[in-house]
Amino acid sequence: MKHPSARAMTMSRWSRISRVATCCMWRRNARPVVCPAITIRSRRDRKRGWRALRWICGHAYIKATLEQIPEAQSKIAFDKFHVAKYLGGAVDQVRKQEHVALMREGWEDLKGTRYDWLTNLRNLSRPRQCAFKVLRASTFKTARAWAIKTLGMRLWHYTSRTWAEKRWKQWYAWAIRSRLGPIKKVARIIKKHLWGILNAVLLQASNGASESMNIRIQGIKIRCRGFRNKLRYIQAIYFHFGGLDLYPEGVFSIAATPSF
Repeated sequence: MKHPSARAMTMSRWSRISRVATCCMWRRNARPVVCPAITIRSRRDRKRGWRALRWICGHAYIKATLEQIPEAQSKIAFDKFHVAKYLGGAVDQVRKQEHVALMREGWEDLKGTRYDWLTNLRNLSRPRQCAFKVLRASTFKTARAWAIKTLGMRLWHYTSRTWAEKRWKQWYAWAIRSRLGPIKKVARIIKKHLWGILNAVLLQASNGASESMNIRIQGIKIRCRGFRNKLRYIQAIYFHFGGLDLYPEGVFSIAATPSF
């Protein structure tokens, strides 16, 4: 595969799914291009093509995927990780706005509670859970935003597209009538991309593997203290994650030592 020119290329996402394939997107001459043979491929359905394309990208990347991947409309999945990120950000914005308003009146109920609203309840200590139980049962706007976010995170177990769509539309009706600006903004984004969210629900698609790969790629960039140009950056990624066998014949690495 020829690399696009370094001057007109950016990289958007990498992933390795169950050692089957890698997923990335090049951007050449200001136009995104999906590289062949590096998108997520299903083990049990290799002949019929791609099973799921898991990411949330800009409109240009979605357009490029729709043009180059057959039946991409039913395969692009906007996974739970990114939806949770949007909803968590909205809850935090509501908390900030309400905290400022309460502080002006001399109330400090929301002081120091940022991570209580954003952390999974099971990861909170027992004292924090008891304190948070009082907060989420209150009439604060933040408590209402948190309830909307929590319900949205419980809509990912459906196996029927009809029922999943029905529940998500009910969620949207509650969110859009919440009178909370950040929540309403995210609700409109979710409504616009609902087709991809439903794909993620039915395909059980997750972007966790690609996020892990992105962190490892960023680690390469940090260790090398940057690169002279993007082409060298790409070569370093292929060198470290391309599955190259650099050992001489008869010499094995510790991880690849055969067992007798």
